[in-house]
Amino acid sequence: MNAGTPDQVAPGSSAIGPARLLEDMMQRNPLLPWYIGLVIIGIIDAYVGYLFFTTRCGAGALPQTLVLVVIPGVYLTLMYLTFKSQA
Repeated sequence: MNAGTPDQVAPGSSAIGPARLLEDMMQRNPLLPWYIGLVIIGIIDAYVGYLFFTTRCGAGALPQTLVLVVIPGVYLTLMYLTFKSQA
């Protein structure tokens, strides 16, 4: 009986070989890192906004808008475009 390589499965067998299992595991959403980054930035934005509000930060409206909206927005946009170009 020829066993072959460990990746090969006999016809009619229900066992999954290591190569097939790895291939199935690798087929995930390519934007998953972007979603994780979105959650992390949302949490950090909420915290920084909370600090701005509770400490009555002396920063003006423009710096607060840059920190809370523009910089995270640009970062998420660039990260999204990077992941879409790889897919």
